[in-house]
Amino acid sequence: FLQQDQVFALFGYVGTPTSNAALPLLRRYRPPFLMPFTGAELLRQPADDFIRHFRAGYQEEAATQIRYLVDQKGLQKIGLLIQADEFGASVEQHYLRELNQRGLRPLTTARFQRNSSDLVAAMHQLQQSGAEVVLTVGTYHALANAVKLAEQQQYRPIYTLLSFSGVSRIQKMLSGEHQIYATQVVPLLNQHHPYFRLYPQLLAADAPMLSEISLEGFIAARLVIEAMQRCTPLTGNCVLQQLERSSLPGFLPQADNNRHQLSASVYLYQLTSTGLTAIPN
Repeated sequence: FLQQDQVFALFGYVGTPTSNAALPLLRRYRPPFLMPFTGAELLRQPADDFIRHFRAGYQEEAATQIRYLVDQKGLQKIGLLIQADEFGASVEQHYLRELNQRGLRPLTTARFQRNSSDLVAAMHQLQQSGAEVVLTVGTYHALANAVKLAEQQQYRPIYTLLSFSGVSRIQKMLSGEHQIYATQVVPLLNQHHPYFRLYPQLLAADAPMLSEISLEGFIAARLVIEAMQRCTPLTGNCVLQQLERSSLPGFLPQADNNRHQLSASVYLYQLTSTGLTAIPN
């Protein structure tokens, strides 16, 4: 894309490991790298001013989860279930920092390989530790299997999910009652939110149903298109500057521009057998 096609910008790259793998080339050519689908801090460095994020980061998601479960609910027996790659490492540091600030540390940290559904050892480790809360970092397929496996072993902790994990997909894979809390960076249940109202109006008849992932992609694309429309002539620097000035109605603006992130909003939901319930935070 950069050397042969000389593309104008790169948009919507998925995941922390894949974006991290591209970073050396991105830092060499410095194209507008717009709205990657990741909350990793390694893509929110002050010097990388060619990157623009719409979403809140994993830092904000970890803080929201810990504030609710530890500060409000008083839970302290916590274990980590971490995907063993850059995604897992990028979130684990935020969990550890939040817990350390409260004088806590995980009872255990169980790790599993990316794209693996073999979680027997990891779930046994968590069960043996006595963890009442399992903070998870992983993709929907592995995490849904982890919940099912624990259920078979009569282990029923509280789980957390990140926005990247895909709570809508996990919901389809699970049945029965589970204690699962999920942080999201878009408002899934707010009928009055400007973007939530606009999204279904513009969907094509054969488009997929509303999910947190497609809604995030929709908002990110709207922001990029609107920024491009304000640029005459159209240049990469202009788009980056216009995105920095973008208005995000209904979202909490990110105060620290050095993180190149537009929104700091995080929404907390509980997943039940009947769907998602919003939790004030």
